[in-house]
Amino acid sequence: MKRLWPFLILNVAVSAATVLIVLAIWSSAHPCVSSARVNAVAPGIVATQAPTATLPPQEESLFEIQAVIGAGDIQNEHIQIQYLGSEPLSLQGWQITDGKKHTYTFDNFVIYKKGAFDLYTRSGYDTTIELYMGFTQALWQDAQTITLLDSSGVTRLSYSLTR
Repeated sequence: MKRLWPFLILNVAVSAATVLIVLAIWSSAHPCVSSARVNAVAPGIVATQAPTATLPPQEESLFEIQAVIGAGDIQNEHIQIQYLGSEPLSLQGWQITDGKKHTYTFDNFVIYKKGAFDLYTRSGYDTTIELYMGFTQALWQDAQTITLLDSSGVTRLSYSLTR
């Protein structure tokens, strides 16, 4: 047994060093993001235009819900939203609701051509492609409708959940 102690200690030291190296690499590749909201820009797109001050016509299809992931599971539940417009658009004051008492109001958030983002039900730190509603329970269940309202309260998207 006395012969094994040096090997056990060496194993613990090598394992600890490996974990620290992996964490350092991960941290450098995924820096912390403050809770401030930032602009959502598709990879490779340079944001050169200011967001439009006026809302596009109501007939223009601006957004598409690509999927609702993890419905019913608060840790994974989120909506994948794609922007279809051609001009940068400020979503400040826009709302997304489940038709009941649950409503999320977008803060200072700008989306650009070909932009997309994930809207998580739970709490978290907003990034350029992930926003968090801050709810403690899952929202998106069967037989519900997700509604996106512009800053004037006009419905811009309605999406029915079905499994």
